[in-house]
Amino acid sequence: MKSSSKGFKKCSSATLNLATGELGGTLTAVDLLTFTPGGNMRVIGSGTMEAARVPVQAFGLVIPVTGVGVTLELTLDDGRIFTMKPAEGSNTPGLFTANWVKGNNYIYNIRMLPQGIVIDKVEVAGWDDGGSTDVSVE
Repeated sequence: MKSSSKGFKKCSSATLNLATGELGGTLTAVDLLTFTPGGNMRVIGSGTMEAARVPVQAFGLVIPVTGVGVTLELTLDDGRIFTMKPAEGSNTPGLFTANWVKGNNYIYNIRMLPQGIVIDKVEVAGWDDGGSTDVSVE
């Protein structure tokens, strides 16, 4: 995810109060967040143990922000890069506005088209609405 305004924040040693969602530590403004899917994380919560039958998923924990213009860039293993579909009549990758509020879980469902990445649906739910998933540990 890219922000043209350094609207994201990151920290290598922040503390997060899970009860209140408050952050402690020094935060740094950045313009790039990276999420990398890998391993068998694809099967968590899917009801199947076959990763090939589950859409690719990338997980990340973000620091709350409001009103940040964001574009997506997806790099495949073979080096191809996809950006968000430009607005009509433009060659610049499209944007969406990130309003990430503490205590919420955001799921972005994206679709790959020849014209670029399109966000199909955004699901927002409170952390306490997520239920539970049993994950085997070997």
